[in-house]
Amino acid sequence: MRGGKRTWKTRSGSVTLMPGRGRVLQVTVAGRKTLWENPAWTGDWNVGGDRLWLSPELAWYWKTLKKVDFTKYAVPEAVDPGKWRLEEYGKGYCRARQDVVLRHLHRKGTVRLTMVRHHTLLDGLDAPLFRKCV
Repeated sequence: MRGGKRTWKTRSGSVTLMPGRGRVLQVTVAGRKTLWENPAWTGDWNVGGDRLWLSPELAWYWKTLKKVDFTKYAVPEAVDPGKWRLEEYGKGYCRARQDVVLRHLHRKGTVRLTMVRHHTLLDGLDAPLFRKCV
C-alpha cells in the first residue's frame, strides 16, 4: 500500500494515517483539525500532517552552509516521500518501515538507516485525555 488514507475513529475524535507515506495526516478533536494539510496536494512530497525529520538538518536538507536561502533547501527524496512498506495494519495499530541511504551534503559519505514508524490508537480515552495526548 503506497498512498491510501486510513482513518481510525474514537468517540473523542479521529486519526487519519497515510501508511504509504509513514505519517499521520490528520488528527481531529471535537471536530477540529489539529494538523496542517496541503490543500493543493497533487501527490508530491508535501502532503502535510506529522512529518519525520532527521537531524542534523543542515547535513541532509540544506545545500549551502552560507546564509539562509530557501532555494537551497531540499527534502531528500529517500526520506519523503521515500519507499515506505506497510508491515502491519490492524484495528488501532500500524507499523511502516523503509530503508534509507542519505548523502551528506557537505562532507563525503553516506549513512544507511532503517526508519520504522509505529502508530497505536489508544481507543476508549475520554475527550479531555484524548485532547491532552494529541
